[in-house]
Amino acid sequence: MKKTNNSGFKGVYCRTHSKRKDGTLFFKATLISEGKQLYLGDYRTAEEAALAYDAKGRELNWPESKLNFPKDSNKVTVSTPVVLEVK
Repeated sequence: MKKTNNSGFKGVYCRTHSKRKDGTLFFKATLISEGKQLYLGDYRTAEEAALAYDAKGRELNWPESKLNFPKDSNKVTVSTPVVLEVK
């Protein structure tokens, strides 16, 4: 895990600059596949973003060791990413 990771999950970063007026934070899920960074969306919790990362990793047939929740492979449900307000 990179030193810049502030969520505790692989591929998940807290988007502090996208904080809403009510103080709600968003968590960005990304991964790198074949040398390209894939943006998976913004989520309300770090856990939701980590599940999105894992779902995409499984879709790409990654080994379980690269995932956040390797033992929960059949229990993964991913929520829809939140839409950030554009100012």
